[in-house]
Amino acid sequence: AVADGRADLASLDALIWALLCEHTDLSLHLREVAKTPPTPVLPYITANGQDAGRIAGAVAAAINDLSASDRKLLHLKGLVDIPPEQYLSVPNPPTPKALATTN
Repeated sequence: AVADGRADLASLDALIWALLCEHTDLSLHLREVAKTPPTPVLPYITANGQDAGRIAGAVAAAINDLSASDRKLLHLKGLVDIPPEQYLSVPNPPTPKALATTN
C-alpha cells in the first residue's frame, strides 16, 4: 500500500523488511525511517492442554531438517526457549502519540 501511494507509512519487523529487500524490488520504492531496538519475535502459542515441549521439539527438528540454504533463505537459525517472564519484560515501543510529543 505504501509503495502504491495508498498509505503513508507501514510498520514492519526487521525480518519482513530483510525479506522484502532480498526478494522483491519494493526496497527501491520504500525507505526505512526509524528502527526500534531488537526484540524477540512473536512467540509460538498453543492451546491449554497441549504438550508445548513436544510441539517446540517438533518445530526445532523441522528447522534443523531444513537445508542450510533454506534456513539462510528464511533467516532461521533455530528455536530459542525464552521464559514467559523474560519475554514479557521487554518494553513495548512508544506509541505514535508519545513519539509525536517528543519531537
